Amino acid sequence: MTVNGTDRGEAPRTVHRWDVPGNRGAFMITARVTLVVCSFALPFVRAENPTSASAASENPAAILEMLPPGAALAPGAEKARVADGSCAPGAAVEAKESIRVKVIDSDGKPVAGAAIHRSVWTDEPYEANADFATDANGEAMVSLPRSVNILRLWARKETYAPLFVDWEPQSHIGVTVPAEFTFALEKGTQIGGYVVNEEGSPVEGARVEVAVDTGSPVQDGRADYDRWLAEGKEARVTDSRGFWSLENSPPEVGFQFRFKVSHPDYISDKNWVSAKGNQEISESELRQLTSTIVMPAGTVISGDITDPEGAPVPKALVVLGNEPDGQEVRADAQGHYRCPPLPQGALTVTVIAPDWSPEIKQITVAPAMLPQDFNLKRGNSIRIQFVDAAGQPVPNVKVAIQMWRYKKSLYNTRRGNLIDTHIPSQADKNGVYVWNWAPEDAVTLSFWKQGFHPLEDQPTTPGEYRVELSK
Repeated sequence: MTVNGTDRGEAPRTVHRWDVPGNRGAFMITARVTLVVCSFALPFVRAENPTSASAASENPAAILEMLPPGAALAPGAEKARVADGSCAPGAAVEAKESIRVKVIDSDGKPVAGAAIHRSVWTDEPYEANADFATDANGEAMVSLPRSVNILRLWARKETYAPLFVDWEPQSHIGVTVPAEFTFALEKGTQIGGYVVNEEGSPVEGARVEVAVDTGSPVQDGRADYDRWLAEGKEARVTDSRGFWSLENSPPEVGFQFRFKVSHPDYISDKNWVSAKGNQEISESELRQLTSTIVMPAGTVISGDITDPEGAPVPKALVVLGNEPDGQEVRADAQGHYRCPPLPQGALTVTVIAPDWSPEIKQITVAPAMLPQDFNLKRGNSIRIQFVDAAGQPVPNVKVAIQMWRYKKSLYNTRRGNLIDTHIPSQADKNGVYVWNWAPEDAVTLSFWKQGFHPLEDQPTTPGEYRVELSK
C-alpha cells in the first residue's frame, strides 16, 4: 500500500459483525417440500448497487452500502442453523435461476396473495431485492441469478404470522438452494394497547412499530418467524383513544416484543426497546389489548444556519447524535431548523450543507433552551487520484467517511432511511475523487474497489493526493 501526499501508516485491523444473534425456542410445524427442477433462463437485471458477498468480505466497511435494505442487519434476518454445524467459506453455488415458493395455511390449503420478498447475494450484476405474490394455487416463481452466495425469503399475508428463511451456500458446506420451498403460515393472534402521555391522556397519531424475539426455527428446522411484525410502512397508528393493534403476532406465548414508538410532539424511540423507561411492556397485557406505553415530553431545539455574510443556508442537513440514526432533519428555505422533542442531556449536533464546511457542536439539552445557531465557513477541497501498481487510473473507487472529530455524524453513506448528504462517495471514470466542501481538519476515510485491497482508517486533510491500490 502506497499513499503519496500524507503520512498514512498501516491501517489497523477492524472487525465487523454481519449478523444479529438471537434466541431460538422449540415449536415445530410440518411443511411439505417437493423438489421440482426449474431450468428455464431468466434475463439478468443490473441492480443499482449489485451485491457481492466476495466483495463484501474484502471490504467489510462497505457492507452497509451493499446489503439489500432490511436484510442482513434487520432483526428478522437471522442465520438459519445448519444440521452439520459447518461454516467453512466456499464459492458461490450454481442455482436453477428460480425457486418455486408455495404458501399454505395450517390446514394445508393454498394461501393466495401472500407477499414474497427476495434478497440475494451474488457475484453477478443482479437486482438484489424483488417482490412477488402467490397465485390462486398459493405459488410464486421467484427468479434467481445463476450463482447464489446467500438467499433470503420472507412470506407475509395479513392476519398470518410472517415467516423468514435463508440459505447461505457460500458459508456452509453442503447447503444448496432447493428448487422448491413451502411456507406453512399459521394464523396470527392479536396484540395491542394504548399510547398515552405523562398526564395519562391518549396520544393520537403515534406510530407503533413492533418486532418480536422468537425461538427455534418453527418449520423443518429452517424457517423462523419474521421478527418484523409492523415496521416502516406497516407501522400501526393510534386512534383518538390512543389505541393500536395488530393481528399477525405468533400464536405461541413466551416471546419478548420490542417497540419503536414515534410522534412529532413527544420523545420518539431511536432504537427497539422492550420497556419504556422503568416500565415493562408485558406480553400478557399486550395479548389482552390493555398494555400502556407512555410517551414523555421533551425539549425542542431550533436555530438558524447562515453563511459568513449572515445569509441563510437553505436545506442544510442537521444530524443529531454521534452518528446518523434516521432522525436527521433538514432546514427550510430560510435556513431555519427545528428538531423533534429530545431528552435532556449532552448531544452532538452536526450541520452539513453542500459548498460549506461541515460544522459540529456539543450542546446540553435542557428546558427552555435558547436557539442553537450555526454560522458556516467556506468548504475546502480534497482531491484524490487512485492508481494501480502500474500507475494507471483505477476508476469508480468507493470512498467512505468513517469518522470526523471522533464522531460518525458526518457521513456519505447512501442506504436505508438516511437523508442523502450529497458528499461524493465515489471516484469518477478517471479514478479522480473530488470533495470541494470538506472541513479544514482531518476526516478519516476508507477506499475500496473490487479486486483491490481495501484501505481503511486514512486521516485525510484538504489537499491533493495520489493513492496506489494493490491487488
